[in-house]
Amino acid sequence: MSAVPPVIALVGPHNSVKTRLLYRLVERAAAAGIRVGVLKCAARPLQFEPAGKDSARLADADAVRVVTAGAGRTMMMEHSSTRPSVRALSRRFGRDLDLWLVESYAPESVPWVRVARAGQHVPALDEDCVATIGVRGGSLPHFRHDRPAALWRFLVERMEVATPDAR
Repeated sequence: MSAVPPVIALVGPHNSVKTRLLYRLVERAAAAGIRVGVLKCAARPLQFEPAGKDSARLADADAVRVVTAGAGRTMMMEHSSTRPSVRALSRRFGRDLDLWLVESYAPESVPWVRVARAGQHVPALDEDCVATIGVRGGSLPHFRHDRPAALWRFLVERMEVATPDAR
């Protein structure tokens, strides 16, 4: 396994079915034994838990990092002056993964798939865009949001995702 797994982002406006599609791609990865991480990029500041709760109060008191561990899940919130890049986060947290899937509202310097419904504002295509879903874009491969199997096959091949037998 490489030090940094492949990263692919689904980029599009709110309500463009990015999360639903991510869910289906994560299911396919898990079924194939592929260790996948998901990074969701938010346009607004994040709330760790409801205001006034213990972990939120500790974070608001300027703890550099607050980690909450429970049965089967661990969550971390860390203060930063800016949102770290997708590349930086994938390097920091992805060493035990085979693939990162990213949900974002804007393209970054990683391969990405434009996801949009008809009538929505769509991000402009650039050299990192590898495919489109919903609204077509030039000569790029195009997929339907309700047929994730074809997109999954394309991404595994395009991103050279390590499968369990290739590790």
